[in-house]
Amino acid sequence: MSEVKTRLTFAKTVVQEAGMSALKEFAHWKDLAITEKGAQDFVSEVDKATERFLRSKIQDHFADDGIVGEEYGRTNNLAGFQWVLDPIDGTANYISGVPAWCIVVALVRDQETVGGVIYDPNNDELFSAELGHGAFLNDRRLGSKKESRLDVSTVSLGYSGRTTTKPVVAVINEIFKLGGVFSRNGSGALSLAHVADQRYSGYIEHHMNAWDCLAGQLLVKEAGGLVEDQNAQEMIDYGGRVIAGWPGVFEPLLRMADQCFGDDDLVRTALGKSPSP
Repeated sequence: MSEVKTRLTFAKTVVQEAGMSALKEFAHWKDLAITEKGAQDFVSEVDKATERFLRSKIQDHFADDGIVGEEYGRTNNLAGFQWVLDPIDGTANYISGVPAWCIVVALVRDQETVGGVIYDPNNDELFSAELGHGAFLNDRRLGSKKESRLDVSTVSLGYSGRTTTKPVVAVINEIFKLGGVFSRNGSGALSLAHVADQRYSGYIEHHMNAWDCLAGQLLVKEAGGLVEDQNAQEMIDYGGRVIAGWPGVFEPLLRMADQCFGDDDLVRTALGKSPSP
């Protein structure tokens, strides 16, 4: 078994274990201890406990690997393999009792995402992908769709307080002009997984952090969809815009991003040009 496949197999096991634990706590969402990190940006004790669990398991089995997590930053960032973790993507949903959240792990090597796992415990859906070896939902291989159109499908749209609202409103207007509709479920990673499974025809967001998008981007790509090429290490350092979708939808989304979002350096300036924590 290859180094990547060994890690991916391990990731699928620990992510499901973490997801089941988080699901038990979700039943008591009204009693969760919550901290507000910023506008519409929250963290619960479950986020922190889940990341601690994932880190501990990874360090026990792959001690020389690096880890980048949303809640606890980086360790050993010069390692050959880096694990990129989002313990709960969709925390605002989680703390509100909305069953649209997931556990996310991406595996990066040589500035490229080589593996990704997204687990939706509420529906017991395990999305996984390995670079060059396809994408899967549980045991079902994803893919086969050739082309779509904006006017016959739904696009998922992401937004965070890291950017202004004006570009997002501009994108929404462009989607409507082309006869499309959009959805926002509050979990970018889960939305990208749903693009890979053809529930959405595309995804667009002005700025995402690596732990939110790397696994989902690989899923879409390995399922046969299109993803704007990015350097995984730069995404870890700074984040960036994300455009993904099926042929016929990806292209107009890319044009919208160029027209409405402008240069990602503007986002980096707003963030102080500092690497993601």
